[in-house]
Amino acid sequence: MDAANSAVTRPDANPVTVFQVITGLGVGGAERVVLELSKKLNQHAWRVVIVSLDGNSRLLEQYQDLTSPIYTLEIERNPWSVLKALPRLITILKRERPSIIHAHMFHGLLAAFLCRAIRPTTKIVFTSHNFAGFSRLRSSLIRATRWFRSADIIFVEGQHPSLNAIHTRVIPNGVATTGHQSRPAPDRQTPYIFLFAGRLQVPKNPIALVTAFGSMRHRDCQLWLAGDGPLRPQIEQRIGELDLVERVKLLGIRTDVTELMHQADCFVMASHWEGLPMVLLEAGAVGMPVIAPPVGAIPQLLGDGCGYVTEVAQLAQTMDAVMDAPEEARVCGVKLRERILAGYSVDVMADMHSRLYQEIVKRT
Repeated sequence: MDAANSAVTRPDANPVTVFQVITGLGVGGAERVVLELSKKLNQHAWRVVIVSLDGNSRLLEQYQDLTSPIYTLEIERNPWSVLKALPRLITILKRERPSIIHAHMFHGLLAAFLCRAIRPTTKIVFTSHNFAGFSRLRSSLIRATRWFRSADIIFVEGQHPSLNAIHTRVIPNGVATTGHQSRPAPDRQTPYIFLFAGRLQVPKNPIALVTAFGSMRHRDCQLWLAGDGPLRPQIEQRIGELDLVERVKLLGIRTDVTELMHQADCFVMASHWEGLPMVLLEAGAVGMPVIAPPVGAIPQLLGDGCGYVTEVAQLAQTMDAVMDAPEEARVCGVKLRERILAGYSVDVMADMHSRLYQEIVKRT
């Protein structure tokens, strides 16, 4: 799919073209970062072109106002599809002539170096969106190419330092704060609602979340799970085993997560690993209390009384504690909102990216 919008008027008569390259545009945090960043960078006098490696473009339904050209290469999990996509990629490079390729995640990085082989003057920026580490092969490839990358973007200091390029910049993810109004005081006549939103897959650890909810001391509460994924059958089975059918609601994929955040009382997650989850930034933007594990950049985000950082083994106790002291939880949500507005907005993120790109162009 191509977005035929390359004729859109931009702030600069001759803007520098930046490719944002990512595996796909399905529902996910890194994918949303790319789309939010692209919208803002166009306002910073950059010409942003989005290149998606696979054919998943479901997230675009939520970004109808996006003005960047979008190309999908329809690459599948076989070498033949890569070979088929190569002529198309060459055509895109000749047409768009990027000066910078910003690669997101590992496969985006591989594609960036393929572009570099075709267009050697192109500079590469890399955001891994990863804290947990990579396989040995992937780590070796990322480390071996570090000298050829103009800059790496990390979320916090100390993020996989052995893999990073010489020039490394800390730029946290950012969330659009317009339309994220502070939540009203919860209605205590209704059951307390814990909300999770994300893919129902192993990294998010949703079965452990359901299990922890089932072992809580409090019973006048509900758990809402917004999202879908391969673990849904096992989750449904676990809900039945713990007799939670009336208290755990599987909402499926939703496009109104912000509205759900206004209805629920506390956001909760039990992930094995994370980067800097966009969904936590969104929860913070509406002043929602958050309970999350100490993985990725979560401790830095929720530190200083801005939320509850807890190991999954203590998740049930923490959820009980939040219900025991709802006013204290509300204060944590207010503090988190202030932190998001001050340093984790999409405007701040875009401005930091723009300045980095400018430095890279000047080095040329």
